[in-house]
Amino acid sequence: MRSIIACISVCFALCAGSASAQTDSCRAVPKIELVGVAGRIQAHHEEMKPMCDKPFFAGELRFGAQTTGNNYWQQKLKYPFMGVGFYASEFQKKEIGHPLAVFGFMEIPAYRGSKSVISTSWSLGLSFHFNEFDSVANPDNLAIGSDLNAFVGFSARYKYQLTERWELGGGLSFHHFSNGGMKMPNWGMNMLSVNIIASYLPSKRKLEFHKLAAPEITKRYEFNVMCATGICETKNKGRFYNTTLSMALSRRMSYTRTLGLGLDVFYNGYVKEKYPKDKPVPLKYLTTPAVFANSDLIAGRLRINVGLGFYVAHVDEYSLPFYERAGVRFYPQKNIFANVSIKANGGRAEFIEWGIGVTL
Repeated sequence: MRSIIACISVCFALCAGSASAQTDSCRAVPKIELVGVAGRIQAHHEEMKPMCDKPFFAGELRFGAQTTGNNYWQQKLKYPFMGVGFYASEFQKKEIGHPLAVFGFMEIPAYRGSKSVISTSWSLGLSFHFNEFDSVANPDNLAIGSDLNAFVGFSARYKYQLTERWELGGGLSFHHFSNGGMKMPNWGMNMLSVNIIASYLPSKRKLEFHKLAAPEITKRYEFNVMCATGICETKNKGRFYNTTLSMALSRRMSYTRTLGLGLDVFYNGYVKEKYPKDKPVPLKYLTTPAVFANSDLIAGRLRINVGLGFYVAHVDEYSLPFYERAGVRFYPQKNIFANVSIKANGGRAEFIEWGIGVTL
């Protein structure tokens, strides 16, 4: 889990850094943002209702780069703001503690006017400083079983430019804490909140957005192959490795979007728990094939990947016949990527996929 933030921070830092590689007039502009957060935990399981009776408060401090058009993808995405942030919270519940988080983020405008911006912001990182579950010292926290957890965030935002250096705004956000099933219990925490946002541009250079000619898309189709692994813990405290082999054919729908269809083969180590320990389990009972559809949002070397899949065998092993996947991929080389994604079944995280792959 410690490597989540390292991977995500490197991805966002490299992408933001690439925005300043061309000329002084087109380089990214530093931006600092403070976000005030107030909301409630959502009781998505009956056992969590005692944890959700009070509001929580939190704050985010974001450091990033406002892109200005160094590359065409920035223009196509209406000049996103990206970087790293820090999150601190007060839940007013001693069984939860005072979670902190460090994360990478990307804010992508849906509308950019002369003064106003309507956007969505995506965050992924590492959270810690929980008062996690302990059967003796803290038996009431059935949501979080580990001190280190993934931090996932999404927000819809509106900001208005007051001066050349200041923006004010607000929005709605969803945040999620989970260890991806690595340690039980792991109901996870879902939080809905309202936000107040203040942004400051410390650079004296005037913020100007530049336009580039659209480059030709020379490759319309690509074939991706990925191998990934992850760990999950069962209710009986058994820890097992899971493995994913994924293959997909995607079509480049635009300079920043792909759509694809693919095949997953999952090796589910936790199935061994259902069989006697003194007997080997046939491989056919440990593997599950599935088909999926997915889409990539392309931002330079970084891709945000989401997908929906359906199991075609051993469906009874899962509470629902489908699964969801969301993650990021970073390309250190043109055709090689590193992957971090969360595989979930009906919104419940099963495990975190750590993988490498190639794009042909």
